[in-house]
Amino acid sequence: MVSLEMCQDAAKRGNLGIAFMAGIHYMQTEKDLGKAFPYFSVAAEHGHAQSQYLLGNCYFEGSFMEKNVGMAMYWWEKAAAQGHKEAEKKLMLNTD
Repeated sequence: MVSLEMCQDAAKRGNLGIAFMAGIHYMQTEKDLGKAFPYFSVAAEHGHAQSQYLLGNCYFEGSFMEKNVGMAMYWWEKAAAQGHKEAEKKLMLNTD
């Protein structure tokens, strides 16, 4: 498995897929969102829409951390701004 530092370096060079795929590995194979979260964060902070969407879900559900609707909305808005349809739906469902 690649280290978080390697993913951060790759993301700085524009390769967001490595961090995203590492996050997917931890989420799906190991069923560990706590390990997946930092990898999704790296990709999301560099503009990866699917990672932004997944971070929003993590914050909204409070899966392994305290629920934070404000942060969920923030990440869903970032993803929606890039045309992410599921993020757009989440925003519509969770906006007053």
